[in-house]
Amino acid sequence: MDSAWVFVASRMEGRPVQRLIRSSSGTNVFAGGPVTCEGRSRVELVITGMGPVAAKRRAKAVLSGDRGFGRSLRPKPDAILVTGLCGAVSGSLEEGALVAYHSCICSYDSRPKLHCDRALTERVTDSLRMGGVPCLAAAGVTASRIAVSRAEKLDLGRSGAAVVDMESYEILAAAAEAEVPAAVLRVVCDSVSRSIPDFNRAIEIDGSLNFEAALRFALFHPLSAASLFAASRRAMKLLDQALGILFATPSRPIALESPHQ
Repeated sequence: MDSAWVFVASRMEGRPVQRLIRSSSGTNVFAGGPVTCEGRSRVELVITGMGPVAAKRRAKAVLSGDRGFGRSLRPKPDAILVTGLCGAVSGSLEEGALVAYHSCICSYDSRPKLHCDRALTERVTDSLRMGGVPCLAAAGVTASRIAVSRAEKLDLGRSGAAVVDMESYEILAAAAEAEVPAAVLRVVCDSVSRSIPDFNRAIEIDGSLNFEAALRFALFHPLSAASLFAASRRAMKLLDQALGILFATPSRPIALESPHQ
């Protein structure tokens, strides 16, 4: 494996990868995988923006060789890892659960379920197990908005999914079109029972978060917002640990961001 692209929705979710970028050098990409390539491996971080529209636009652009980032991309990677936070839509999952998707459902149109690459997903889960970090296999569902109430989450759970995010389906679809194997690894930061402030109105059309608007909505629900932020911090620590196990010592990758991030 010569190259891997890691897709995240936001800068916050990309920070664990950026820390690994700054502190590592070597050849392997995934620690537990059969990576024996000569020379230096390449990992690139792609920050798509939040939501399916931004994720679809950015994933299709970079996989088609878009040079809009101002950096030279390889035509396409050997593998894609989608990572970040997610919410539970099943009562069987607690906050802090690490989930590797085996498939992903689209909640906002009638497109078929997509399956993650089995070999790549097994490589990810085997690496984590060897590193002492438990990881559950489950189906995910991609929604067009943040599920803020228990009723919304349970409704999404009727699809058969256990967790929800807003980007994975579109990135998997772009990866399938480009014929690149892809896996999804996310951490639950939001349980079914938690009601959260409606941050949907703080997401800009380009997928970036309007922090002033988000703060304003948080101030209307200070206790739930503070609890959610604390859960997100805990989830990000687990994601940091998991990525530290997954990634061996990759060479310094190039951080790729949407121009509007």
